[in-house]
Amino acid sequence: MLGIAAVLAGISIAALGGMKTRANFNAAASLLSADLNAARQRAITEQARVVAVFLHAGSGVAPNANPDRYVVYVDAGDGFNIATFTPSTPASSTVLSDQTLVYPVSFMPAASGSYAFAAPTGGNVVSLAAPFGAVPAGTPCSFGAGAYSAPYNNRCAVVFQPDGSATFSSGATNGSVAFADLSVQSRFAIVGLVGPTGAVRSFP
Repeated sequence: MLGIAAVLAGISIAALGGMKTRANFNAAASLLSADLNAARQRAITEQARVVAVFLHAGSGVAPNANPDRYVVYVDAGDGFNIATFTPSTPASSTVLSDQTLVYPVSFMPAASGSYAFAAPTGGNVVSLAAPFGAVPAGTPCSFGAGAYSAPYNNRCAVVFQPDGSATFSSGATNGSVAFADLSVQSRFAIVGLVGPTGAVRSFP
């Protein structure tokens, strides 16, 4: 009986752990969508640029060692520069949201496990519903990533303009951010953004 109880307890703990991971995963996509919608509204209300910067440690650094993060802030001085951006002290700004992803939730990692921004694999590239059909959904940060200073070597950004539109660090017209659950390779979600209107929506 004790053996059976121990097995059942182990199953229950594992199930609870899975539920917690799914909750963290779903919460991350929902929270980002809400933060970006709030950022767009703030840009319109204050007639100021509002920036969302996505930060990833890059190749060779596992997310549990340096979790992915994003920062949303009012760029009061219009001085945002993705290359010189300092996550701890965004210049001349009001921070609206500063979120760190809870492992095993991550921005979509490369298939090699190098944890660099890369396209979803295994047939996980999807087509998004209208009016998001033109939004690229094949990369975790489709509006640009590159090599920047540590601890976040890979970065991308979206800037909401006072008219409600959105521009992207790569110069793309539309963009998306993809989340992955590193404990279940087939579980991912996408937050899409339409540049000309600034519309935001999450796709689980």
